[in-house]
Amino acid sequence: MVLRRFKVRAHERGLLFRDREFKAVLRPGRHWVWDPLFKVRVDVVSVRDAWLAHPDLDVIAKSGALGDEARVVDLEDHERAVVWVDGRVEAVLKPGLFVLWTVFHAVRVEIFDAHAVRFEHPSLAVIAQAKGATPLLEAVTIEAGHAGLFFKDGRHEATLAAGAHAFWKGVAKARILDVDLPSRSSTSPARSS
Repeated sequence: MVLRRFKVRAHERGLLFRDREFKAVLRPGRHWVWDPLFKVRVDVVSVRDAWLAHPDLDVIAKSGALGDEARVVDLEDHERAVVWVDGRVEAVLKPGLFVLWTVFHAVRVEIFDAHAVRFEHPSLAVIAQAKGATPLLEAVTIEAGHAGLFFKDGRHEATLAAGAHAFWKGVAKARILDVDLPSRSSTSPARSS
């Protein structure tokens, strides 16, 4: 008779595998597992770190075993996401599968359709500096007294006012043409005819 004991602390979760197949998430406590052939493995991970990283992440995420203790983010090719952890921008995500623990953290995920190319957000300045933003976002600043002509795939899409703007990279051919606006001087003399 082979019973193996695994201990999972309050800030941990155990990922139970039997014969290399994922079976369950072990919550905090002591767990006794029947293992006569020594084919059980428990990977203990911390939920203090918001991100779950594991070689079998896809199987774990899609099993539903994480329940309401984690947020699964599965982004398609045309999707990007901004992740907020405890009210702070944590990362900008490219397409793929991600899992964030919600046990000790408030996690919020905003998903965007990158087909729009232009990315507008009230927290643009902070998001543009976040982890993962540089390869995904092109940030442009239009100076005062200038305008930006935004072209998408060779077609004029919008005229941008002075300020910060951003665009998703790798979705379409985007280009900004900086235009110096003519200054209006109130001191120039009026001409009469």
